[in-house]
Amino acid sequence: MREAKEHIKWMMKKYPNKRPKQMPHDLVAIDPFWVRFISDDRLLDIVKQFIGPNTLLFASHYISKSPYNGQPVLWHQDGSSAAGNQ
Repeated sequence: MREAKEHIKWMMKKYPNKRPKQMPHDLVAIDPFWVRFISDDRLLDIVKQFIGPNTLLFASHYISKSPYNGQPVLWHQDGSSAAGNQ
């Protein structure tokens, strides 16, 4: 996680015109660090414990914001489907 935190700081410096709280998915999709991070077997083993072995990442973005600053990010669930509940 320390490496991820440093990478996000680097991304914010590299793209100063982007809002730091929402690094869009077009940057994430071409970011070798992010692709390596989400493909790490240690992370995937944790994911499998919660949602099983059949996972697919179809969209992503960084949410990097300071506490009590900017738009709130409330508890939510993305990408739910009836098929996943069967």
